[in-house]
Amino acid sequence: MAYWADLLHDCSARSRPLDATQQTIPRCRLDRRWTAAISQRVDERLRRLVTRMIVRRLLPDIAAYFFDPGVRDAIQSRLLTALLAHSGPLIVVAHSMGTMIAYDVLHALGDAVDVRLWVTLGSPLGIAAVQDHLARPLAVPGGVRAWRNFADRLDPVALDRTLSSEFAPAGFIRDAWIVNPSGLDPEGFNPHSGTGYLSHPAVRSAVRAAIASSGR
Repeated sequence: MAYWADLLHDCSARSRPLDATQQTIPRCRLDRRWTAAISQRVDERLRRLVTRMIVRRLLPDIAAYFFDPGVRDAIQSRLLTALLAHSGPLIVVAHSMGTMIAYDVLHALGDAVDVRLWVTLGSPLGIAAVQDHLARPLAVPGGVRAWRNFADRLDPVALDRTLSSEFAPAGFIRDAWIVNPSGLDPEGFNPHSGTGYLSHPAVRSAVRAAIASSGR
């Protein structure tokens, strides 16, 4: 596991780690109409500037990752170290902002790692404003043999839930819309919950199948 939240927040007062999704939900309710307008009607350079201003105001964690090279390098280093510690085939599961970090790191590593399955949960990778800051070209990282993407229709972070047409080669990524169990709880409603995604049978089944096929 690669944990990075402590690089952005003071966690000393917490008695136990919190589900990071619960921290980001209130700050991630972006209007789909805003995203479409930014993506389709505004000049590319102006869109980057507007995105930077809005992200800095609404999404401090993502802003720090995008615009602070020191933070970005430190976060990526955590995942890089974890991946390179294993010489055999890997299964990588990433959630929310972690999918952006994993994409950049896996893209940089290329064929240096053997990722039999990459699972993305509640990912913002389909949003044009996020893609502006990802490693280019937008393509499946070289070492990834299979990529499964899961998203809840009500997940406010995964505004564009379909990734298969966004990253070359088209159709490589298998997208699936599922119902996050945490989104069914009227008292703790959170369709972006990482633990909720991980408990879903489709996600568990995909991971189990990859483990079986890799001989582990």
